[in-house]
Amino acid sequence: MSSSNKQQFIGKALKLIKSKENLRVAIIGRENVGKSTLFNSLLGRQHSIVHNSPGVTRDCQEAKTTIKLKYPMNISKLIFDKKKLKRLVKKINCTFIDTPGANYMDSIIQQTQDSVASSHVALLVTDCKDGLKKWDYNVANYLEMKGIPALHILNKCDNYLQQGDFEELEQVLTKNKIPILGTPIPVSSEMKLGLEQIVSSIQPFHFLTENYNLTENKELYQSLLNEFDERVKNNKLSFEKNEDNDQEYIYETIEDLGESQFFDKYKSEWESGPVPIRNREDIMTKIESKQVVGSEIKESVTERAKALSKERELKMEREHQQTIVEKKEEEEDFEEDEEEIEEEITSEDTHKDDTMRLAIIGRSNVGKSTLLNHLIGEERTRVSSTPGTTRDTIEVEAVNEKTGQRYLICDTAGIRKKKHTLTDRIEEMSLKDTLRTIKYSNVCCLVVDPTNAIAGTGVGLTQQDLEIARMVEKEGRALILACNKWDLVKHPYVVADQIEKQIEGSLAQLQGISVVVCSAKTGKNLHLLLKECEKAYQKWSTKVSAHRLNHFLEQYLQTKPIPASYPRIKFIAQIGVKPPTFCIYTHKQKLPANFERQIMNAIRDEFELGGVPFRVIQKIANSKKQTSDKKN
Repeated sequence: MSSSNKQQFIGKALKLIKSKENLRVAIIGRENVGKSTLFNSLLGRQHSIVHNSPGVTRDCQEAKTTIKLKYPMNISKLIFDKKKLKRLVKKINCTFIDTPGANYMDSIIQQTQDSVASSHVALLVTDCKDGLKKWDYNVANYLEMKGIPALHILNKCDNYLQQGDFEELEQVLTKNKIPILGTPIPVSSEMKLGLEQIVSSIQPFHFLTENYNLTENKELYQSLLNEFDERVKNNKLSFEKNEDNDQEYIYETIEDLGESQFFDKYKSEWESGPVPIRNREDIMTKIESKQVVGSEIKESVTERAKALSKERELKMEREHQQTIVEKKEEEEDFEEDEEEIEEEITSEDTHKDDTMRLAIIGRSNVGKSTLLNHLIGEERTRVSSTPGTTRDTIEVEAVNEKTGQRYLICDTAGIRKKKHTLTDRIEEMSLKDTLRTIKYSNVCCLVVDPTNAIAGTGVGLTQQDLEIARMVEKEGRALILACNKWDLVKHPYVVADQIEKQIEGSLAQLQGISVVVCSAKTGKNLHLLLKECEKAYQKWSTKVSAHRLNHFLEQYLQTKPIPASYPRIKFIAQIGVKPPTFCIYTHKQKLPANFERQIMNAIRDEFELGGVPFRVIQKIANSKKQTSDKKN
């Protein structure tokens, strides 16, 4: 990145995380050749928006998945490590990258080049109906020049793969063959045909990841590649029938694809890398020395095996006794009073995953993509003054180096009015994708533009902004309000007072919500915005003990006693987090809604849970026996 681009992103506050252990596969090609459909088919889920019109995908998308291998690779003979003597690779972790269609926009070209440069292998997708274009040959030459392994995927071969016309299919393959990449792999991404051949072809590239140190295991990689070539070289073009008697096209070959020539280019990196600690000759000498004393080793192994068997028997007896003791302790715990039982009930464990899913939401053209780019310090998404530029939800993994908090930031499409979603199919799919992102997020950062003039009220929050905030509260997600473009506000104190009044009048259910004035373009207060997001996430994950809750409730009811017509409150406990969920046990009947809100507002103020949505459940507890029966 040039110096001018570095000065452009002033407010960088996060560091990007790119997993080097996953196999990164970039999907590139011209517009409307089926890249997004292939991307979704390889993932096994709907992640990218698919439409017949060209140019739907405008930003690079990354998604992780785990693929089970059709041909597991046994590498136990090649890894000389005692901890990995019996290692069988049955699945690989992949990160697929969906790139926008090829055009002449500089931002898209730069994004595609960065994605291909960071990947281990590239899939060049072409359309068998349109044939090859000059652009396809240029991209193949570019990949060859950069030394990036590549496979040619011939998409939309539906009729040939279904009908099983072998001769006609072979003619299509030879016609659409790029000499540098070899014979293409025929697939149908829409009908999910031929995906196993893609997986089998990218399988050897898994050893280019950092899971395997190639500088120390040169022969491991080469022998595995040769073994894989021998196993699949006879399965070039054939038809096999599956259990449903449907014809499935098998095309698995390494030699025809010319992958070995790409692997050879990595030898220069091995030679220039650090000298291995142990080479092949040292290992062979150690193996030969061990064979000389083989008889002595056998005797020691038998004695050690007997000792291990005795240790295992003793260990099993100890575990059995421990389980008996634990069962007795559990039975005693179930006989305790309601307060102690409710302390043990927790819907979620707050320490399972520390990654915060932060969704950047808001109306169109309020600066959501600009905010994401300045937070991570690079142009990850396209920025334009035209509303509706972002269509897909862009996920970015990052970490705050100051606090150590990990993020999964989701840049969503702008939420527009219903008149746009009813007439435009792509807008409708973008809206559904945004709503799904809000549902599975932890914290939502609502970006607003306070410079927009509102009829009758001057400037501030629009009615659509308030509706989005209510929707987030209904989903039970923590909310942060980011007032973007604050550098353009002419009367900041007047606008701030107006926004505060709108929150008090229209968002009473989110009392104490954090409002951060910032400017994504100048980088103002972006660190403060992240700090408030982390605070909201901690509040959203807070677990208050039943003892503290009931002690506070007792003091609160002394100052504001319950009316005689209301039922008596036996106790209160928090039974869930994310969002905080409280259960109020009353006597014979439930409390009115107004008194319930009064108690929850007092709890919000006491335990500093402002801006976090609550969930309240009321239960009637007539006796200890009935409540324990309901829980069991």
